[in-house]
Formats: sequence, C-alpha cells, structure tokens
Amino acid sequence: MAKLNINGTVRDVEVEPDTPLLWVIREQVGLTGTKYGCGIAQCGACSVHINDEVQRSCSIRVGDVQASDRIVTIEGLAADASH
Repeated sequence: MAKLNINGTVRDVEVEPDTPLLWVIREQVGLTGTKYGCGIAQCGACSVHINDEVQRSCSIRVGDVQASDRIVTIEGLAADASH
C-alpha cells in the first residue's frame, strides 16, 4: 500500500510499486483530468506538479513517490476546481 498526497488529500492506494503514477491518479483516485498521451513522457498530456516541479506521471512509478511529496493535478490548480 502507498500513501500519496494528491491535491492536498492523503490517499492510501493499493497498487504494485512499479505502477505508473498516471494510472493510479486516473483509475484508483478517479481524477481524469490528467490524460494518457504518448506513454513515453514526451507529449506532456500526463503532466502533474510534484513538489512544485512539472513531471510526466506516465514515467514515474508509484514506488518512487514519497508520502511527503505533494502531487497536484489539473483538478487541484484552482481552489474551486474550475480547471
């Protein structure tokens, strides 16, 4: 089980450590604003902010994310979720 801080909410997810963060965000957490594009971290459709740095979530394994890391998806950019 992994703990992920996504958009300010700590979530427990039960996935394999080598699962791409993109699929956890979309399938386990249900935030579908982050999209699958190329799958090789080139197009940017899967971009999220991790600790205020833009990262490609399709190429980051859940096992490489720490519980203290702050992940922000497009849904978390505005306080009223208008993005």
